[in-house]
Amino acid sequence: MTTGKHLEDFEQYLEPDFSAIKACTGLLKSTHTDIDSNELDLLTSIKKVRYALNEVDRRSEEVIRTNPVHLIDSLDDRAKARAKTQDSLGPSIEYLKMSYSRLEKDVLEPHEEALQLQSALSKIHQTSSVLRDVLIFLHLLRQVIGLTSPNSKEDQASPEQTLLALASTHSQLQTTLASNPNLRALRLVKKHESETLTPSRRETLKLMGDLLASNYSGETSKSAHSKFESAQPLLLALHKLSPKDFVSTIDKVVLSRINSSSQGLSKTITSIRNFATALENALQDAQNVLLLQNTLSTTSTGTLSLLSEYISHKKYDSLLDMFWSRVSKAFKRDFETSYTRGGPVGKSLAAHSSSIVQSMQRTLSSDPAAANHGLESMLDSVSILNIKGSK
Repeated sequence: MTTGKHLEDFEQYLEPDFSAIKACTGLLKSTHTDIDSNELDLLTSIKKVRYALNEVDRRSEEVIRTNPVHLIDSLDDRAKARAKTQDSLGPSIEYLKMSYSRLEKDVLEPHEEALQLQSALSKIHQTSSVLRDVLIFLHLLRQVIGLTSPNSKEDQASPEQTLLALASTHSQLQTTLASNPNLRALRLVKKHESETLTPSRRETLKLMGDLLASNYSGETSKSAHSKFESAQPLLLALHKLSPKDFVSTIDKVVLSRINSSSQGLSKTITSIRNFATALENALQDAQNVLLLQNTLSTTSTGTLSLLSEYISHKKYDSLLDMFWSRVSKAFKRDFETSYTRGGPVGKSLAAHSSSIVQSMQRTLSSDPAAANHGLESMLDSVSILNIKGSK
């Protein structure tokens, strides 16, 4: 039997792109002849595979039996070729083994050890950084507790100095926690932050806001310089600690002056003889707002003034612009309502129209706090007098 006959019926198994899955699929399709059947015939396929295996064994035995000498010569030639190859390549292979062994011992193993040491060193460094930041955190925490303690050595300091120290410490704490987010994962830090630091920070912001609000109320002529000196560091510290609270605090300070002036002016509508006094009080509020505006404009955060930082959140060009716009708008609404309603109040307003305008011109025309639309806005608030008077 020739080689071709030995391989007959088995050529597909020797092809380079032979696929066992495709062969099984084809075998199953060829044995599954009943199209209407819901069952897959596996037994016939298994029998065919067993027959093929037995046939291969039979043909192999036949080849050995009919060509023993040729088979032995082939095996002997293969053994000689293997021995010759080993003799010629043996030294080179041994040299390669030695070289690789030296490479592994002198380079690869030290490199792996170095990587492990580097990893350990990195973890030690991280641990050291966390411990250092924890120590800084505890030191700053102790300062906060000391500053807020009733028996604090800082009792001799002024309230402004204590608040500035607290604000500075809280700012440092914020920086420490932001630079190492892993700190907040520590139970110790979580506990002190929630129980001590957050309430203290909230109270510090509140006290700073209250102090600034009281600083910009009352007369300004005698204490303008002292108000400026005390407010400037407070404003800077407040902005650094919380830009959001800085904006809301300035809002509260300005709005408190706006509400005070608006209420005072509106009350005079039913008693217009007191209008000049209320207008002077409004001018005093405007002077406080101007002082705050000047303080903000001369206090820098590094790139911008605090005034620019604040105005960037508003639709007004200045604090004075916001003050007079809102005061005049509120007064105009109440004034026109009372005037158009008539009655004794409306008649009184009409009768005193000249004195109202003259009071505005006399009080507001020359004061810097009423410049930039202050007088103009207030005259506009009583413009109904001109309209009614011209009819």
